[in-house]
Amino acid sequence: MNIKDNKGFTLTELAVVVVIIGLLVSIVSFGFSMREKAKSQALLSEISYYLASISQFKDKYKYKPGDLPEADHFFTGAAVDLSEEATNRGNDSWDSPSERNILWPQMFQAGIISANITVNTDPKIPGINTPGSRVENIGWTVLDTMSVVMTGPPATFIFNEVLRFGGADNVGETLSAAIVPLETHRYIDSKMDTPNTPLSGAYVVGEPACVRFITAEYKYVVDSEADDIRCTGNIVDVN
Repeated sequence: MNIKDNKGFTLTELAVVVVIIGLLVSIVSFGFSMREKAKSQALLSEISYYLASISQFKDKYKYKPGDLPEADHFFTGAAVDLSEEATNRGNDSWDSPSERNILWPQMFQAGIISANITVNTDPKIPGINTPGSRVENIGWTVLDTMSVVMTGPPATFIFNEVLRFGGADNVGETLSAAIVPLETHRYIDSKMDTPNTPLSGAYVVGEPACVRFITAEYKYVVDSEADDIRCTGNIVDVN
């Protein structure tokens, strides 16, 4: 009976296998990085789009969308709510849920945004009663005032005129469910503000878990802590 000589891999063959595995890992990692960067760039594009849309509406009607007095002269259906017309409309502020609800339908009926928002109820559901995003499960909303509570002094930060993206929370208009990986926020922040300053300038992180009070500053958590951390995002000073 002949017994075959079963030899193992040579060092050269093992080296080739290791190189191939390394290349495959690099390709997968590169593809993941490119997808995440594409998502970040898509969000940046949408930020610019909605900021420009709000500004365009104000240029056309002389008031912010949602804050336009006698809106029934221009719009119908979900874009009209006269319940607080006498006191709140026309003061250049989104100071009531009514105004924030009719904002998106007004911009759609004005032909300024493409999101066909035809209802104005809460809670906000991306793509139904508030604009959705090209990035999965993300929606857009506006807030007149937003509080971000952090550890460290000061404990609470107040922001006004906020454009916000986040996931549906099923409780109201805030879209406060954390939905975007921390690294996406770092990328967006680096394009809008000074990098690694999540509570400064135009862009802030709305999820306290995404930042830490480190060496007398609020900073994004370090990479080793950030693997599963997701955040909401806010852009303040909407004019």
